[in-house]
Amino acid sequence: MFFYPYQYITLENDENIAYIQDLSLDKPNLLFLHGNLSSASNWTRTLQALAGDYNLYALDLRGFGQSSYHHKISHLSDFAQDVKRFIQTMNLNDLTIIGWSAGGGVALEVAALLPDTIKQVILVASIGLRGFEDIIDVFPNVLPLFNPFGQASSEFAHQSIVSHMESNFRLRNRFFFQRLLHAGIFQRSHLDPTYENRLTMDAMRQQNFGDFYYSLLYFNLKEELQQMGYSSLSTIKCPVHIWHGVYDRVVESKEAYAFKAAFGKQAHLKIFKQSGHAIMDDEFELFIESIRAIV
Repeated sequence: MFFYPYQYITLENDENIAYIQDLSLDKPNLLFLHGNLSSASNWTRTLQALAGDYNLYALDLRGFGQSSYHHKISHLSDFAQDVKRFIQTMNLNDLTIIGWSAGGGVALEVAALLPDTIKQVILVASIGLRGFEDIIDVFPNVLPLFNPFGQASSEFAHQSIVSHMESNFRLRNRFFFQRLLHAGIFQRSHLDPTYENRLTMDAMRQQNFGDFYYSLLYFNLKEELQQMGYSSLSTIKCPVHIWHGVYDRVVESKEAYAFKAAFGKQAHLKIFKQSGHAIMDDEFELFIESIRAIV
């Protein structure tokens, strides 16, 4: 398995954003956004499968992977502004944006910021309209991994979880992150060892866990759109495709149905019956077919 070499672009806010690309002239533009504990590398297999038929881009959000973290984020809208600058600098038009997990929330905010540029949004196991309201609900089966001594999850305050995570980032505890990714994200995937190693290493590079974690806990798409100067979800004009796995243990499938209800006829819901949170790995062939069917 090969990995794309990184390209770099410095945005007007001085953030140095790393991205990978696979270009084919005069083909549709696709931009992929990752979620927490991940990077552009999570899209490697997807980009290779679609290569030749699309202009493909995947970036490391600010504070992830190879990207810089000069300015702290407080809302997902900070990422959306970065992505907007990236799109404009790269002169991308008629763009399909695919957001996985927390990247789904970012993708929707980008669609609000650039209604004439974003052709459609694909939400892959996306966080809900109100993000992660309670860590106990988000990681009910993963939480014991945060504590090597096996204390009950109910004993963890939010600060202690963040502190424990950041301690493992400092220690570069590969075993911890490998277990965490398998228990929470890839519990249904059988990953190539080289691919798994790359994803683990990239997860360990995250610089913004505490800031990002709190932005997820207090995320509210409707409120964020209002802060951006927009009145409601109706600001997002393009079709919204909602893809969710039955066995997702990070974001419950009820969030997908809530999105469908919120967007009405504008939204198209597709349930992946053999997938957990990492749909693009759990049902790889169906995932690729599903992209080709609508782009």
